[in-house]
Amino acid sequence: MLNSIDTIIRRAKQNLSPSFSRIRRWPEFGVILAFSTIFMVFSLLAPKFITLRNLTGVFTIVSELGIMTIGVAFLMIAGEFDLSVSSVYALSGFLFVTLANSFSSPLALIITLMTAGGVGFFNGTITLRARIPSFITTLGMMM
Repeated sequence: MLNSIDTIIRRAKQNLSPSFSRIRRWPEFGVILAFSTIFMVFSLLAPKFITLRNLTGVFTIVSELGIMTIGVAFLMIAGEFDLSVSSVYALSGFLFVTLANSFSSPLALIITLMTAGGVGFFNGTITLRARIPSFITTLGMMM
């Protein structure tokens, strides 16, 4: 019995197309499969999930996180780690809204970007000049 099951499994593996076997070995395959499964489950459970309005909202939020993720990825590739990303993100949103009430939106945006860049520059300067690990520097800045 066990022998026949092994034979069936072996034949099934041989029948898989070579391209699918190659795709299955990609590290991204699991993420794509998980995303697709979650998307299908939510689409079936909540009929309003797959509406244009909801998908626009989801992709708007994801695009902001994606832009931040690119910056964090550069740091991780360089062997550094920045814990203050979420704090600077929250500070930037708060600062922009506060400044937009008093100044024009373009000026508020410029001041906000300069402030966020200044925080990052300060973190980098402390990390490089004082030779304090970026984890500790950004942990302190996050507070």
